Amino acid sequence: MEETIFLNLDNITLLGWEDNKSSKKVERMIEDLKRGDILPPVPVIKINDAVYSLVYISDYDVEGGHYRAIAHNKIHKPLKCISSKGLPVPRDDSIPITKIKIL
Repeated sequence: MEETIFLNLDNITLLGWEDNKSSKKVERMIEDLKRGDILPPVPVIKINDAVYSLVYISDYDVEGGHYRAIAHNKIHKPLKCISSKGLPVPRDDSIPITKIKIL
């Protein structure tokens, strides 16, 4: 069963798997958010009350919400997510989105 939730990224750890992202794309998303644009929800799974993970579906799913999560985190805006049970477990190489390098 899917549920729409809003994650306050200041209060939880959100895991991802990509180690770097484009600063230009992050800045564009921040501008969109400040303008009031609503971005599509990010798929996540709950690990525990303090940790969630972006959902990795396949090797072809290159952007699993990393840009959206980073942009929301940078401006301290809750991230709209779809939380679902029964989705894949986090990857072994998961890292907190706050540790992803912005290039």
